[in-house]
Amino acid sequence: MIRDFKLEDSSSSAAETISHKTEKSSTRSRGSSSPFRCIVGLVQQMKLEKDQELTMARVRVEELESLLAVKQKEV
Repeated sequence: MIRDFKLEDSSSSAAETISHKTEKSSTRSRGSSSPFRCIVGLVQQMKLEKDQELTMARVRVEELESLLAVKQKEV
C-alpha cells in the first residue's frame, strides 16, 4: 500500500511539473509566424513525456526488485 501511494504521489508531481512546463511553452509560441517554433514545442513536449514514462518505469522496476528480494528471503 505504501508503495502504491508513493508511486501515485511521484507520478502526480511529475505530471504537474510537465503540465506547468508545457503551459509556459504554449504561451510563448502563440502568435508566432514560424512553424518551426511549433515543431520545437511539440518535440520538447514529447521528450518530457518520454522522460516521465522512463522515470515511472524505473520506479516500477525498483519496486519489483525490492519485492523480489523479499520473496527470495522468504524462500
